[in-house]
Amino acid sequence: MLAALAALLALPVAAQVARLDDSASPRAEVQADFGHATPVDGHTVRVPFGRVEYRLATMPYVGKRARIYYVVPPQIPGLTTPGGLTVQWRASGR
Repeated sequence: MLAALAALLALPVAAQVARLDDSASPRAEVQADFGHATPVDGHTVRVPFGRVEYRLATMPYVGKRARIYYVVPPQIPGLTTPGGLTVQWRASGR
């Protein structure tokens, strides 16, 4: 019985999934920077966009281990290949 209890305690805890509140994020439209566009080939141009800022309410998770997943919509107007989207994550926290 003690071995069964030890085995039970060794199992990973089921992950809880929660959608983070992002209502504090600015909703301004991000403009393309055509002044810094660079041609890739005869049919493709790389156009940088401004910074997109998300503000996530993470206070309930402070001091806890967590993973944050960014879900990209399956269709993005103007994006023809998945390689055309680059996402970098930088936390401004501690």
